[in-house]
Order: sequence, then structure tokens, then C-alpha cells
Amino acid sequence: MWCREFVAGIMLAGTLGACAAIDSSVAPRYDTVSRSLAEARNESILLNIVRASHDFYNALLRPVDLYVLSYFIRQGYSRELLFWLFLDSTEIKFGAHGLVLGYQFNPPYDYGCPEKDPRKRCFREWNELATITGLSVDEHIEKGEGGKNASHARFCFDKVLALRGQRAMELTSPGRAKYLIDKYVDPGALNQLSPTCGSPWPKQSDPEAAATDTLKFNVGALEFSLVTRSTYGIYQFLGKLLRQSRGGVDFEVPAWVRPEDVRPELSTVQEDHKLLNVVFDRSAGSCFAETQFLDGIYCVPEDGSSNTKRIFGLLAQLLALQTTASDLAITPTVHTVQ
Repeated sequence: MWCREFVAGIMLAGTLGACAAIDSSVAPRYDTVSRSLAEARNESILLNIVRASHDFYNALLRPVDLYVLSYFIRQGYSRELLFWLFLDSTEIKFGAHGLVLGYQFNPPYDYGCPEKDPRKRCFREWNELATITGLSVDEHIEKGEGGKNASHARFCFDKVLALRGQRAMELTSPGRAKYLIDKYVDPGALNQLSPTCGSPWPKQSDPEAAATDTLKFNVGALEFSLVTRSTYGIYQFLGKLLRQSRGGVDFEVPAWVRPEDVRPELSTVQEDHKLLNVVFDRSAGSCFAETQFLDGIYCVPEDGSSNTKRIFGLLAQLLALQTTASDLAITPTVHTVQ
């Protein structure tokens, strides 16, 4: 009897030991799988950007709305970076003058600097101005009858974000914030921007205003109409930047366009000025992500690519946000390993 119990004890200990051995190997394998999935995701995003630089990519076409923009602002993404990615064009009506001008950064055809603008304003400067004046998004839940609530969103100006943007720009590009304010903003207008974020909402709100591809707001006598990009449009935009950085543009830059307005650069991100950093070879050292396409190897350098890495994370989330239940398989595929 004692012998049988002793043998059973040894067998049980062996079983528990086997379980312990299996458990000890789970963490490294999980880490390996997790890293592999992250690398695959980054390579997929890079490949889509490269495809877009060759005019070959089929993606989601739904324009980004204010709710999505608000989602990324709350996550702490640079608003200047978000404006570059999400805003396709800006149309401005200049009050009593009746002058209407459009600003769109679409290289090599348009660098966002209309020739007819007497003050030589450009798309990049409007993005910077939006950043240092605190342009943001405010959301409001309107309670309805029968427990049906309506969600509304609008552009607004946040004084805390304005100060934060001005300080960041002063650290990164000393003197540029003052240059922009002197050039674009009338004296005293910084204290009159409206609506301010958190201020009372009008009694009647348009529930469709935040879900349209044309977003409007007024700043004094100026009337702004902004057209947002879709996920497809963001990939196309990044593809154009990549093509531009490789020298694949044979068009001459118009004489009235300043050199600093030819390529997107961020004035409020101290560690990295480049909006997109993708090189055509691996001479830069290790790659955060790399992929091979028809004409060679593309690499996102591990160093000096902070904004590019943020864009990768943003695109991964954006694709998830824009994917509906109908896009997913109802029954998952299960593989049994014996």
C-alpha cells in the first residue's frame, strides 16, 4: 500500500513538473508571437504607403469625421501632425472682401500657396496657426425623449492647448509663433476666438454636422470650410510625400512658393521635424519597419522617425475604427495542432 502511494506521488510530481515546464515556456513564445504580429502590422502599413507612392492602393473611402479627430486628440497625438494627415484642403472666405481662396497641399501639382493670395499664405502655415490658437474638437451629449441621446461635435478653441502649442513651437522653432500671429491674427483677436471648448452649446444643434466631409467654422470675419481625408486619402497623401522625397517629381516648384513650404515639416515636435521618414535603402542602420517592393527595399529608420512611428500606430487604430462588423468573418478559422 505504502509503495503504491509512493509511486503515485512520484507520478503526480512528474505531472506537475511537466506543467511547470510548459508554463515557463509560454512567456517567451507569447513575446515572440506578439513581436512578430507587431512587425507584420508595421510592414503591412509601410507596404501600403509604398504602394500608394506608385498609385496602387485600394483602401477605405469614408472621410474622417470630427468624432475620429477628437479620439486621436484625446490620446495626445500632436494636433499639428493630425491636421497634416486628416485635412485635405482648406477654403477660406475673407469677409466683406468676398475673396475666396483654396489651400491644398498636393505635390507636385499644388503646394498649398495660392498665387492670388496677396499675403502669400500657405497650407502649412494654416496648420501651424490652428495648432497655436488651440483649435480642437468639443463633444456634447444632448438628452432626448425616451432615453434617446444625440451626440454632437464641433470645432472649438482651447486656451490650454493654445498655450501648449505656442510653447512647443517656441522650443522647436524660436520666433515662428510670433511670426505667424503677427502675419495672420489681428491685434486682440486671440482673446476673441469662439466658440471656446466647454462653452454652452446652442439650443439647436445639427447632428449631421460632425459626420460630414466638409467641416465649417468662423474666426471673426473669416469663414473656414475644411475637407477631410479618408483612410485611403491618408495613404495616398503619404505615398505622394514618399515619392516626393525620392525625387520622383519632375515638375518645377512655382517661383512664389517658399522653400520651407515645399515639404511638410512639424514646428511643434521637438524630437523630429519630418512628417514622414522612409528611405530607399538600409544605409541608415536598423529599420523600425522594412518592406520590399518592385523597385527595391524601403526602410523606416529606427532613429529619427518618431512621427512616422506615431503615424503607423494611428493608421492601425484608424483601420480598426473604420472597420464595421460586416467586414469581419462571422465564424473564426480554427487550426487544430496535434
